[in-house]
Amino acid sequence: MYAIAHRGYSSHYPENTQLAFRQAILAGADFVETDLRLSREGVIVCSHDPDLVRLLGRKERIENLDISELKAVDTGDGKGIPLFEEVLNLAAGRAGVFLDVKITTDDMTALILDVLLRHPSNRNVVFGARRLEQLEALRRRDTDLAVIGMIRDFMEVPRYLALGVRGIRIWEEDLTGDQVQTVHAAGCEVWVTAGLRSRGESAGSIDRERLQHLMNLGIDAVLVNDPAMVVSERGQKK
Repeated sequence: MYAIAHRGYSSHYPENTQLAFRQAILAGADFVETDLRLSREGVIVCSHDPDLVRLLGRKERIENLDISELKAVDTGDGKGIPLFEEVLNLAAGRAGVFLDVKITTDDMTALILDVLLRHPSNRNVVFGARRLEQLEALRRRDTDLAVIGMIRDFMEVPRYLALGVRGIRIWEEDLTGDQVQTVHAAGCEVWVTAGLRSRGESAGSIDRERLQHLMNLGIDAVLVNDPAMVVSERGQKK
């Protein structure tokens, strides 16, 4: 089971920072997950939120700030909000990168592919497609890039499978053993985002008992805020 560091090692370090990604890799994460947005100039940067309100109490929107301003943001590691290319460079040869693409337009898909073409050293990249139209746009330009369908409803699964995905992302609280079997029977992987939203938990939250349950269900990857927990539990299973 892959350990995917949700926004980096975000249980211990500021989320979506170079520090969080670096520490996740050192902890043994197989992938680092990051969220993609655009700066004012149209450069791809790593930020979950569209603005700085939650993390810093500032009202500015990412799309209204240029790179120099984004780099001056106090993210807690002294390096500002990372560029997508910086995360690719940091992970190259050390871990994969899973992309949660918040902007689902065709133009955003094209920009991401352009960046990946400039970074052949790290093709261990997985694109998280939130909409079928987004995946269709991707496939028109790139038939080989690995994709995880970040479904809203399990009824969407057949349509994602028909477009050639590596796997399907399901929330922990929505997952059933039957779903795992269905996706596996199609030759695809099941990726799970930890966190029980019905209990008010943030994405990536989990305890060891629940993690063991997911492992027993036979899932292929789990997105967590503490990748070291997955590495530890996985080691004990061997």
